[in-house]
Amino acid sequence: MFIDSSWRVLTVGDGDLSFSYALHKCYPELDLHASILDSFDTLRRKYDNHFLDKLLGCGMPVHAEVDVTKPGSFEAFQANAFDLIIFQFPLLPGFKSQADYRNEVGAYSINTLNRRLVRQFLQHAFGFLLDDRGQRLCYVTSKDVKPYSDWNIENIAAGLDGVNFIGQHAFNISSFPEYQIRNVDKDNYVKDTQGTTYAWSTQPQTGLKEYFSASPKHLSLHCTLCGDGPFVGEKDQQQHEKSKSHQRRELYEAQWLEYLSGN
Repeated sequence: MFIDSSWRVLTVGDGDLSFSYALHKCYPELDLHASILDSFDTLRRKYDNHFLDKLLGCGMPVHAEVDVTKPGSFEAFQANAFDLIIFQFPLLPGFKSQADYRNEVGAYSINTLNRRLVRQFLQHAFGFLLDDRGQRLCYVTSKDVKPYSDWNIENIAAGLDGVNFIGQHAFNISSFPEYQIRNVDKDNYVKDTQGTTYAWSTQPQTGLKEYFSASPKHLSLHCTLCGDGPFVGEKDQQQHEKSKSHQRRELYEAQWLEYLSGN
């Protein structure tokens, strides 16, 4: 993950604050703010091992009850104050029952709801939190396994005014000692799997191109939904499009486009 120590950085949705603490240890001179969705009381109850007190002891600003889908929760921040905002492994909390799910979200699939979470993060970060005169970057790190790999993250900002996908690179968790990926609902850890950090900006970011690679989905002769390829011919592409994984992603994409058309 490329970080310039001169940037003003905000982390969001950092459940136990271990990523923010690891980032601070790697870049102690960084102007860093951390934020969580939970209240401080909930954080202390949920996690036996958390990093709130360590961060507060370092003098780092830590903000509670920050919901990236609700701009009203940004009141604790100075408007347009950051160069980079980082959302590590976004995932909606689980619903307690099918009835709760139906009552809250209606007909939308979990795939659509998680895409909406990432898109709203980008929309609100660029609209309210990033400095117009600064770097104007957003990073999202996600896993390369289902269900995350079915979100088509590289194309999730399509239609957001001026927001462009810059590229991606592999996320190396070993670069951040003490960072542990948590279950979004519980006090337990998630098995480490390969992750990818995706980047967006409203600026060209030509100076950062060397740190990011293009998504396979944006290369010629590759599947725009799966990234598979290069195809050696039409028959090869047609065979891929008949695969279960591609057809599953086609269904999710249709659901997503239907959601966007109504919103």
